[in-house]
Amino acid sequence: MHYSDNKFPWGVSAGELHERGHTLPLFLPAQNGGFTLYFDDESEAEASRFIENVALHLASMLPQGLVKSVVFDFGYKKRFPDLASLKAANLYDIALNPEEAQRHFAQLEKVSLYRHHELLSPEVTTISDYNRLHEKSPEPYCLLLLNLNDFPANIISPEKINAFFASAFEVGFYTIAFGSQTLAEKQSETVKILTKRFPPLQFEHNKLHFGKRYPVLQKVTELHPFQHLNTDSATLRDSLLNRTEEAQTNRLQEVL
Repeated sequence: MHYSDNKFPWGVSAGELHERGHTLPLFLPAQNGGFTLYFDDESEAEASRFIENVALHLASMLPQGLVKSVVFDFGYKKRFPDLASLKAANLYDIALNPEEAQRHFAQLEKVSLYRHHELLSPEVTTISDYNRLHEKSPEPYCLLLLNLNDFPANIISPEKINAFFASAFEVGFYTIAFGSQTLAEKQSETVKILTKRFPPLQFEHNKLHFGKRYPVLQKVTELHPFQHLNTDSATLRDSLLNRTEEAQTNRLQEVL
């Protein structure tokens, strides 16, 4: 696969429409900066697979090493096992407790401040634009995966969360916040902020629904057979690891 530039994709793959033997990919508009995803009790595993596929697919659409996933999830079991396999290639990191979450968020703030004040300008308004102009030294994108049960609202103030995510996409952060339907109904201050900022999707009975914030996508998936993104995540993982090995080999050959 050839990668023409370092710009962030205009759309994030969500699945495929099927009609009379034809397949049409369906994308979420990237300019929203991310989405929130809620699931019923039956659909948590399927929702997790969907998020993992979105993350791996996004990383595969950009040059090697240009997307790193940062996860805030305190669960004992790995939610994204194939994605976690990219940690050795420095393409994945996770905060497993409130202290780590606070440190990770502080580091993300530093990156955001640096990019806002040192790299962006009235002529270059996003890191995507910056990377298009600096093909040999691009800034990596960050995919933030936030378990809303664990994202540290008690440590990080709602005001700071709101300020950070208001311009996160401009500096190269794409966000997927996720949680149970029960959590969505409770509507804590953090949940309200992120749901307002990033349009919500819903998994019910293992099926993805786009809802009223995506009226066109919801309508078209009601009229045509639709399959949410559910590719072979192990194959995507292996492809990304192979690309990392090839890049390391090429750099070593250049040195020698």
